[in-house]
Amino acid sequence: MTLHTGYAIRPTGASRDDVQKMLSNVDANKNGRIEQSELEGLAKQGRDKGFKDAGAENLFRAGLDTAALAQQKDGEKGQQFTPDYFDKSMGPVLQKSYGADGKVAQGLVAPQASRELTAASVDRIADHSAFDPVQRGQLSQALGPRERLQDTNGNKRVDAEDRKFVPNGNGGYDYLPIGQEKADQINGNAGLNRTAQAFDRSRPKFPDDGSELAKRDNAAKWMGGKSHAEGGDWKMEKFQDGGSWYPAYKLDTSKKSGSQALDDILKNPEQSCMDCAMAKQVAQLQRLREQLGDKDFDKLAAKEGMTIGYGAAENKGGLLAKVIQPATGVDASSAAKDYRAGQQGYANVTVKGASAAEADSLAKMGWSGEHFTVRTDDAGQKKVFAHPFASQPAAGFEDTLRERVVAQGPKLPDGSPKWKKEDVIITYDAPVEFNTEKARNLAR
Repeated sequence: MTLHTGYAIRPTGASRDDVQKMLSNVDANKNGRIEQSELEGLAKQGRDKGFKDAGAENLFRAGLDTAALAQQKDGEKGQQFTPDYFDKSMGPVLQKSYGADGKVAQGLVAPQASRELTAASVDRIADHSAFDPVQRGQLSQALGPRERLQDTNGNKRVDAEDRKFVPNGNGGYDYLPIGQEKADQINGNAGLNRTAQAFDRSRPKFPDDGSELAKRDNAAKWMGGKSHAEGGDWKMEKFQDGGSWYPAYKLDTSKKSGSQALDDILKNPEQSCMDCAMAKQVAQLQRLREQLGDKDFDKLAAKEGMTIGYGAAENKGGLLAKVIQPATGVDASSAAKDYRAGQQGYANVTVKGASAAEADSLAKMGWSGEHFTVRTDDAGQKKVFAHPFASQPAAGFEDTLRERVVAQGPKLPDGSPKWKKEDVIITYDAPVEFNTEKARNLAR
């Protein structure tokens, strides 16, 4: 019986997604080559299961031919899978027979013949992956200098199942899943960086004199410029903290999904008004979004609620309140430069020798403390994201904060600052982080 006979269309047959999973695991023993037994095993899977429709069958047949070509090439001497072979021989043959499915099948099956790949062909596969510049910046930090990642399922995000090419020292490559931990690291940092880049370009408004919060007149309009009653997407709720209350903004998920709401914020940050606590929550929500993917993140936002709170209301509502936990590896004695990417904190600011009136004035100016989140940029440098001033190197965060406090503090008769940098004392609350795996389980 030939490889291409014995297939059937049946209601319980393999869907296109099922076929992609089958083709992603042709090299069952993970030895970097497609063997005859693996080729025959793939054909048997197709005969045993059948296909839900003609499209799924077409992709399977394209994958079967790709595997057969890889198996044939394995019998030739040297590394055969060069970019020239991909682009001028294998690719045109598959696409002539199977259309666009030929290219999809080639991307799924051919990389598994990793023993036959050249460095140039590995670069070609990685270059054809649809990762954007923010993701690529993080990949360069997370992978070894000679490792490359393929967007194996073609969904434009880094998944645990996406395969990396790792030189094996024998002229070929190991073709290994990147794994959930590394995928979460890359996606999480990409989300933090995407938020920081958006806010650094165009910052949300910030009430420098505290009047917006004190009067509450426009508090309901902070998110997107419209109150919920006026048709806005966010509804203001009151979070009670002792004798005071703080506004917390809850997304109306019947109007907009969580991912759509974040897209709106990052596209035009200036349409919203935020303090530093709100900004870091936006960054953390985007971090979780890119770790979970839009589908699961939107399910989580609809199920648990998506709330962004001002001041003391930060992380007290919605999905963020469900997944917050004490940060590991750092504590209240740690400085911002010691935090890992994704961890967030609060820096308390006091001034030695300040009068009660000056301390009150400092608080009204928004410098009683600073909420921040730590990220790693494309160069691998640790950065602090803290609205309303732009991202800062973590190592210089405290000096920057002291300079801002001194500049906005009281003045001497000659107009020079009354306070000195050494008068500004910075202490930290215990840092926190978000449990991504718990968020993933809650979304299921």
